[in-house]
Amino acid sequence: MTYFIMYQGRPIGPLNINQVFGYTRDANTPVSRDGGPWNPLSSYPELAERLARLTPTPAPAGLNQRTVSFGEAIARGFRGYFTFTGRSSRSEFWFWFLFYFIISIPLSVWLQSSMNTEVYFDLLESLQSGVIPSNFSAASIYTDGGTSAIISTVISVLFFIPNLAISIRRLHDSGHSGWWMLLILILFPVCYIGNIIMLVFAIQPSQPTENKYGPVPNLD
Repeated sequence: MTYFIMYQGRPIGPLNINQVFGYTRDANTPVSRDGGPWNPLSSYPELAERLARLTPTPAPAGLNQRTVSFGEAIARGFRGYFTFTGRSSRSEFWFWFLFYFIISIPLSVWLQSSMNTEVYFDLLESLQSGVIPSNFSAASIYTDGGTSAIISTVISVLFFIPNLAISIRRLHDSGHSGWWMLLILILFPVCYIGNIIMLVFAIQPSQPTENKYGPVPNLD
């Protein structure tokens, strides 16, 4: 089955059904199927069905996107621990990372305060000269024997996956591919360029209609 379409005042074709929608998504576009008469695109059932699937579904009338609560955002973050599909709104994203920072800041302070700076700088000097002290142990860098470092590392590892998952869902919500996270992670060490890119995407509002990643989140 082949089609011709009237595009910018001239016939284009023959086209298959996928090529038709590469040119137009207007239901009133004149189309000729298999050399037949010209009719509106929507008059052909197979084209009308494909057009309906490609057309975003608007949010139901009278519904508004609500702001999730702090507790709800935390619960959703843990429920979506391994969920890399779907969408997450701005409030869900920012409340989740607020929760993460509330946990991270005390851990960071504990880690810094428990560091034995004298041993640490002695180690740096030794490394610069290419020598590692024979009596060196990682635990000796910390006054608490490394407990703070172990706990901080465990927390960071536990939060890495849900942080990645909700970031991908936030990208989806604003209409962007989750593969952007790969570039963001690669550029993270370079003057925080990755963070800046993620910030630009994270502050964007939800797309107001259903997109290919799912329906609009938090509708009431």
